[in-house]
Amino acid sequence: MRDRDQPFALVYSCHEPHRSFVCPAPFAGMYDPAAMPSPENRGDRSAYRLMQRRNDWQLRPTRDFDEGDQRRMWTYYARAVSYVDHCLGLLLEAVVDTNPFDGALRMRDRRPGRAAR
Repeated sequence: MRDRDQPFALVYSCHEPHRSFVCPAPFAGMYDPAAMPSPENRGDRSAYRLMQRRNDWQLRPTRDFDEGDQRRMWTYYARAVSYVDHCLGLLLEAVVDTNPFDGALRMRDRRPGRAAR
């Protein structure tokens, strides 16, 4: 049991949903690539122009991939996001059950403009 007179911090960091999009069962089998819709911005030239300004050798424009490749990549991404959602749910359930913050909870998503209290 933790000493409630001492500060408490909890940090959750995950690799998913970044490449290589590996996640355990049952998430690895979720979603059928054939049923996955193509990204709405497929073939968007504005995204390609933005990528040209970035010095990142890992980025490739969507036009470099056929529709099947894009559906598979989108499916792998959706599977990884589902896994992250599951893990975050387990973590939040544990936080609610143990109340380590004595009723004060602050969540921060490090993406710009995404904070909840």
